[in-house]
Amino acid sequence: MPLRRYETPSDPPAHSETLRVRYSDTDAQGIVHHSSYFLWLEEARLGWLREAGFAYTDLTASGLFLSLVECTCRFIAPAYGEDLVTVLLWPKRISRVRVCLRYEVRRDETLLATASSENAFVGADGRPRRLPAKHAAWSGLRSFIGD
Repeated sequence: MPLRRYETPSDPPAHSETLRVRYSDTDAQGIVHHSSYFLWLEEARLGWLREAGFAYTDLTASGLFLSLVECTCRFIAPAYGEDLVTVLLWPKRISRVRVCLRYEVRRDETLLATASSENAFVGADGRPRRLPAKHAAWSGLRSFIGD
């Protein structure tokens, strides 16, 4: 199957998170293991939430969680130990039930990976919950959807 052409979103990213590749992120050849990319996406997602005005711990303290429903990643070029990588994040869709995000992982100007995630708000029982309109998290997220 041929690779699909990828275009960087024209809007500036809503958040960027720069991380240094740790030795433990790499395999015996010094190349980053694919599982590390998913941890980096999570770091960017949590950083974006903090920038939106609330910490994930504030969300969980109110009995809500932002549970991962789906996450995909297309690997384009390798990252290596000690690299500085930047994860860029763009919101695709935000509602009081779901948050869909798009990501790029870059080393300087080199595109290393593209990814997307879908998260759902759930209660402690794991069942979907609507984020209350008066919740501080909703106030922060609304700024990204112009609602």
